[in-house]
Amino acid sequence: MLFKQRKPKKFKYIPKSLRESPETSSEELKSKWKDLRGENKSALGKNKSLFVLIGALGMIIVLWYLLNNY
Repeated sequence: MLFKQRKPKKFKYIPKSLRESPETSSEELKSKWKDLRGENKSALGKNKSLFVLIGALGMIIVLWYLLNNY
């Protein structure tokens, strides 16, 4: 042989689905889902309070405008 051929590279990669048992992955998924639901509920509460404050401010501005022009 004139040229030295390369050996194929070997990777020690194991897919995640084969590394973990299905029970742990489903339990982990449930816990992550509960965490995400809790975060979204708290964010939703903040958005509601902001919406109420903006609505109240709008009502005050409209009332102020009406009373000044009365």
